[in-house]
Amino acid sequence: MADYHYVSSWQLQAPIEQVWAALNDLEHLPTRYRGVQEARELVPGDARGVGRRVRYVIKGRLPLRLAFEATTTRSAPPQDQELQAEGELAGTGRWLLDQHGEVTTVRYHWDVRTTRPWMNLLAPLARPIFTWNSRGVLLEAGEGLARFLGVPLGAAEFTAHPGRGHSGWAGRPWRSWGCGWWAAGSGRSGMADPVLRSQCRQRRDPDDAVDRHPRCGVELGA
Repeated sequence: MADYHYVSSWQLQAPIEQVWAALNDLEHLPTRYRGVQEARELVPGDARGVGRRVRYVIKGRLPLRLAFEATTTRSAPPQDQELQAEGELAGTGRWLLDQHGEVTTVRYHWDVRTTRPWMNLLAPLARPIFTWNSRGVLLEAGEGLARFLGVPLGAAEFTAHPGRGHSGWAGRPWRSWGCGWWAAGSGRSGMADPVLRSQCRQRRDPDDAVDRHPRCGVELGA
């Protein structure tokens, strides 16, 4: 099996409790996030959500749908939650939330392997494409969460740690400041690529004395 190790992080100007509640809101998940085709609760779990089992069907930029079931194995609201995935994606996921001032940082660790034989067969060559697809899925999740909460999305980052037999771009974090993605240290901006371009709709306050990006209003130098 081919293994993949991703870390995605987002900064949102919202209370940690509000972000936690939104992350666990299955009813609105497919509405706010187009990458999720289905999110159906199979087992409710206890008061903290431990034991909750959910069936997901996800689709990224590739014409490819993957189905898996995720069971919450540990939960410490509103900061830490772990899950075990089984199906066409198998492995573990972990949500980590932390609030400083008015900003909540969300980090998602996704350590999985594919179980479809053809994906494993093609992994040595297609891994960069699969990683590109996963990057879109996870970064769009942050954008959808911000829209759902009605708050600005600040800095976002995606890192793909190299799996077996892979090197190159995988270890570089992809960052966003609301209106474009680029690989840190690469000197290559994602602004020219319509696939990587983030659709930023944040408004700039003309009375704000903070130095901000002219397009999206995200504070520079943070």
